[in-house]
Amino acid sequence: MAIRACIFDIDGTLTSERFCIPSEVQDALRELQHRGVYCTVNTANAFVQYQQLYRSQFKPNAPLILENGASIVASLWHEDYLCIHHIASSFLKELQTLVGRKCIQLFAFYKKGEGYKIFSHESPSSHLLYRTNGERVSWSQIERHWRTSPPSQVIVRLSNEDAVMALKTLSSVTFGQSDESTYEITPLHIHKGSGIRYWSEVMDIPLENIAVFGNAENDIPAFNLPVRMKVLIGDNQQLRNRATHSLSTVDEIPAFLRTVI
Repeated sequence: MAIRACIFDIDGTLTSERFCIPSEVQDALRELQHRGVYCTVNTANAFVQYQQLYRSQFKPNAPLILENGASIVASLWHEDYLCIHHIASSFLKELQTLVGRKCIQLFAFYKKGEGYKIFSHESPSSHLLYRTNGERVSWSQIERHWRTSPPSQVIVRLSNEDAVMALKTLSSVTFGQSDESTYEITPLHIHKGSGIRYWSEVMDIPLENIAVFGNAENDIPAFNLPVRMKVLIGDNQQLRNRATHSLSTVDEIPAFLRTVI
């Protein structure tokens, strides 16, 4: 049965260096689109992040799955959400407690058009709070913005194993892991796999006509789906046990897309 759609993780899957998709991979993606295959992303990045980092390098021709499945945007050109899930406001208070205990080095989140990064290496009453444009904000401003429009995903960088255990005692959310110290938190039951399921329904493309590409633990829910191809980039053992195909590096992607898809 033919592959009608390829869904790619970005960081570490399509990138050879941080935020850089090799030109050969960009060419192969465009060729695949010209052949009538839908090519899109399934990434932890929020819409504004994708626009800033990757818009000029990869232009999906189908809805984008963002924030580990917590939001799906109709196209690259407008921030029009087909689907969006929010983290409960109560989660911020629980997270603030851990920040105060200095279990968390950093947490960050994006809302529509805005991003926030909170650094916790000061006392609980004087956190370093910034919007992504560099503007300082107060904790009360963060709380007010969160109440009016809760984010879909929170990125948390932890300081030690005790912090991991403490974080996982918090409210009912889903934990994805992008590296040893960084966790991506989404609403309960929302992850890259649930994002692909919703996307396949919207596009009316069965899972058996889809190929997924990934490289890290946060791609496990996508690799657990009954899709036609599960392509591992790199050597992640948890994904290797689930993959139908394995590529050593991103440099092997162009030949794979041209000869296998």
